[in-house]
Amino acid sequence: MKYQGCYFDEALGRDLSDENDLGSTNTVQTCIDLCTYKGYKYAGLQGNMCYCGDSFGKYCKVDDSLCSIICPGNIQQICGGANKNSIYSTNYLGCWQDSRPRDFSHLITLQGIDATLENCVAYCRQQGYQYAGAQYFSQCFCGNRFGMYPELDRSSCNTQCHGNSQQNCGGGWTNSVFDTQIDCGCYEQEATQHHSINS
Repeated sequence: MKYQGCYFDEALGRDLSDENDLGSTNTVQTCIDLCTYKGYKYAGLQGNMCYCGDSFGKYCKVDDSLCSIICPGNIQQICGGANKNSIYSTNYLGCWQDSRPRDFSHLITLQGIDATLENCVAYCRQQGYQYAGAQYFSQCFCGNRFGMYPELDRSSCNTQCHGNSQQNCGGGWTNSVFDTQIDCGCYEQEATQHHSINS
């Protein structure tokens, strides 16, 4: 994930359209995780609210000092401001076509309740791969590169994960692709670097 900046927002026409009230649990990581596994490329934090979307910038970018609300779930982080979003890219990289030969080099089929996006990403990370691709209910692909085939509209990744019906695990010959963050460590470093209340 990467911090994109502090952006103005409008209540009657949100910059990021998917709205989630996380209450006292809202942190940079919690919001990014939520948007990632809902299949969105960007997350915007605004107090207790977490907004998700595939694009941003409908309104102007403003100085970081105008994003000054402390995150309810982590007092070391900032969650936007009044009608201002702290915007981050998520670890979701889009819905991508697959074919033969496969775009990813390694495949495992996750069984039952284990077939979730989180488990696919975690498995690929543990195996040392940079990217994870979830496909067709329970297939989990891993690799260090992808993009042999074109990116598709998000609607093409429409098969519910066997382990979580609230998530979409790709589609028929389509991968929901994620960055495993294997070379990044954790969210906290990035969040604190850009949004520490002590900075």
